[in-house]
Amino acid sequence: MVRLRDWRQLIAQLRGSDYVANVTRLSVGATLAQAIGILAAPIITRLYQPHQYGLAASYAAIVGVIGAIAALRYDFAIVLPDNDEEATSAVWLCVSLVTIASLLTAVLLLVAWVVSPQVVVQPFGLVILLLPVSIFVTTASVILTNWANRKRQYTVLARSRVLAAAVTPAVAVGTFLFLGSTVLGLVLASLAGAATGVLLLLWVMTNQQLLPGRRSVSLGQLKFAARRYRQFPLYNLWMTLLDQLTSSLPVLLFAGLFSPAVAAYFALANNVLRLPMSLVGQAVAQVFYERAARQQHLPTQLRHLVLVNIKGLALLAVLPLLIVVALGPTLFAFVFGPSWQQAGLFARFLVVATTLTFVASPISMMPSVLNQQHVHLVISLIAVVARVASIWLGVQAGSPMLAVAFYSLGEGAVIVVFLAWLLNYLHRLEQRVVDQSSSALHCEVP
Repeated sequence: MVRLRDWRQLIAQLRGSDYVANVTRLSVGATLAQAIGILAAPIITRLYQPHQYGLAASYAAIVGVIGAIAALRYDFAIVLPDNDEEATSAVWLCVSLVTIASLLTAVLLLVAWVVSPQVVVQPFGLVILLLPVSIFVTTASVILTNWANRKRQYTVLARSRVLAAAVTPAVAVGTFLFLGSTVLGLVLASLAGAATGVLLLLWVMTNQQLLPGRRSVSLGQLKFAARRYRQFPLYNLWMTLLDQLTSSLPVLLFAGLFSPAVAAYFALANNVLRLPMSLVGQAVAQVFYERAARQQHLPTQLRHLVLVNIKGLALLAVLPLLIVVALGPTLFAFVFGPSWQQAGLFARFLVVATTLTFVASPISMMPSVLNQQHVHLVISLIAVVARVASIWLGVQAGSPMLAVAFYSLGEGAVIVVFLAWLLNYLHRLEQRVVDQSSSALHCEVP
């Protein structure tokens, strides 16, 4: 339980630190982006049908899976190096890998189109041809965000999120006016929002001469970066793939085994719950990751930083959790329209998983900072088994509601296991440092 005295101590310890200021900058941008998304959502849900929303969510799930692994997770390494030269090599290694992945996706789509055009366009239609572009833009956004995070460009990161949040619904409405209610409108809106954020980051950092230079990077440096941070494709790549597959699995399963409309209910409930939490959580996570990377050899400070974030985010999550549990179906029907009341019922169960994810999201990169990716991989494998088994139970029962409930409980249990392992590991590291210090003092005593 978090006491008032604890919060006073935390505020006193953080006062005067740039940590709070940086989190505030990102949180303000996240809040504005969140407000835009929330205000626009009732309009979008009334313009587009649930089955179209479900297909767009399925498309986004595919992009998420491929885009997350396109850079082989070398994007995680951009923040870690002590010097910009090595970080620049990591950036261009990521760009090269993403370009190859996007081109390969385009070639595979072209071959499939030649063999069987009808199979390629089902069930998404010609929208599927945008897949290579979506993959490239999505991953480019991640790469630039990590570089901006390294350069502590938190103001421009906040602005890029706000602009992306504003462009997305504007394009969705504009496409509806010209083309009517189609999956293409939702896909183009998401793509335009991501592209706008990328362009803003490029423009600002180019003007400030902060972009990593290409001429200074040789093939040998790219190879060195690939070897130096090989733990990311060895461990984090598979963890990310597993996480993306399991997070995308409900949408794809609901669309395939039930209907695109059921997938839409799940996607809307999940997105609405995660929107405010993920935006604020991302703001904290970016600053947290940079701070944790600088304190990676100081277990006492790391453990304190982790506990501060867990306590703070847990307190922020309490009120939204209670509101969704009490009024979920009513709120969803009122805000998004009567046809979306089912999404509110889903939200009642999903709030367990989304709340725990919100609390844990800033510290999810700690295994990378601690070079414990192999342990995180084992936990991710456990997560796959738990989530798939949970969804399977609901599908076997023939109930989307049970599938959502089991999924939420399974995901929440895995997050609790992860937090318990991390705190225990940091405690053991801290104790080891204390023991070493005591031994050194004893050796100095004549």
